[in-house]
Amino acid sequence: MKFKDVGIRAAKEAGRLIMKHYGRKKVSRFKSPDQIVTTVDEQSQKRIAEIILSSFPGHGIIGEESLNIRKSSPFKWYIDPIDGTNNFIHDMPYFCVSIALQKDKEMILGIVYDPCTKNIFVAEKGKGATLNGKRMRVSNEKRLSSSLLIFDAAIHRDTVRKLKDLEAISSKFFRIRMFGAAALDLANVARGVADASITYKINSWDIAAGCLIVEEAGGKATDFNGSKWHPEMGCVVASNRGIHNGVLRVVNDGKLK
Repeated sequence: MKFKDVGIRAAKEAGRLIMKHYGRKKVSRFKSPDQIVTTVDEQSQKRIAEIILSSFPGHGIIGEESLNIRKSSPFKWYIDPIDGTNNFIHDMPYFCVSIALQKDKEMILGIVYDPCTKNIFVAEKGKGATLNGKRMRVSNEKRLSSSLLIFDAAIHRDTVRKLKDLEAISSKFFRIRMFGAAALDLANVARGVADASITYKINSWDIAAGCLIVEEAGGKATDFNGSKWHPEMGCVVASNRGIHNGVLRVVNDGKLK
């Protein structure tokens, strides 16, 4: 069975599980002072891992909820069972399942599934990106002043500095939005409904699929210095290629970290 087929199956099954609990009371706990996890996150991750390992038992897996299966295989999966857990807890329909596959040090597959809309974003390295099976492209916007930026900064951490960062960049863009689900933010840049996103202090499983999807949709994803993205880099600028250098200038003029 193809990697893509298994990944899509896993994402959709996890999505169905998640939606059974959407709109209902969730059992949750704090896994750190400012991070919360639900039993649904854990169940979703478990199901995704089961599906992947049933087809590819020798593969490694890294998942948000303390999952780290190390194998000698060159293949490693990145799983975020619910990206946007806080939105999910509050019944805000902006969250997703994110699954990516890396071979050696190259990401070769990215899947982001929005179970609320049933939109599924898929990219394979060198094969382009699709939304519900149809090719998609980033926007063709060329001016920052006309651009919609998604700013995902976990603003509850280091709030004073991040508000200064936001103030420094706010006049450069037409509008700025904060949604709280980095993988879905990246997917929305890839489909062209947002022109750019800035995300910092983020984990590998949040961006592994989304950055590949942006890239395969004709966009660009880098760190704040403009270096090519990789899942461990922590900070991401993603956009269409027409405004990417401009977004990087704004980031560096504002001295975002």
